[in-house]
Amino acid sequence: MSTYKILAIQGSFRTQGATTRMLKFATAQLASAGHQVTYLNLHDRKIDYCKGCRKCLETGECINKQDDMPEITRAVKAADLIILAAPVYWANTPAIVKNLFDRLLGASMMETSTFPKPRLTGKKYILLTACNTPMPFAKWFGQTGGIKRAVKEYFRYSGVRHLGTVVWAGGQTGPGISASQGTMAAPGISASQNTMAGPCISANQDNLAGVPDRTRKQIIKLLERI
Repeated sequence: MSTYKILAIQGSFRTQGATTRMLKFATAQLASAGHQVTYLNLHDRKIDYCKGCRKCLETGECINKQDDMPEITRAVKAADLIILAAPVYWANTPAIVKNLFDRLLGASMMETSTFPKPRLTGKKYILLTACNTPMPFAKWFGQTGGIKRAVKEYFRYSGVRHLGTVVWAGGQTGPGISASQGTMAAPGISASQNTMAGPCISANQDNLAGVPDRTRKQIIKLLERI
């Protein structure tokens, strides 16, 4: 079996939030399968705001070297699969995720005389997201449409292929979470893999316990496609 370099990006401030739990469940699966997982919590890193100078389009990466973006950029370039876990904030991405996309502009694409040319071709990505609105209302009112479009736009112009999206709708954490919550953007679900502990991640941690069974199965199904 081929092994992959996985970059898991936590875009939520909440260490016990829905998307963080989803991400840690996914990384535990991948680590147990022998893949190399790098876990990046954006809120633990110093990421200055993009100043819009666009010099990165010439250099291939941001010219600001005074924060953690050089290390983050290297991790993005090295990854075979990027898993972005981010909740819905005002029908879109959290600000820290949007700023990450802005700072990665030059590393992700280059300008030409016609159309932008992607710089991350050959990679794949998965989006794990959550919103407070339960199904079917989340779908009816497009609660996750904004974040899906924003993330797709960034990765599409970067040349990164979309493997799928898992949405945990009504994704409050804590006691009483319904195992029926959660929807997925890809058909077919299989729970053929077991949850095992990988390096630095324990399958018995409390932050895995709150992920609904259906959502776990959806994540597993996506991981089987890498």
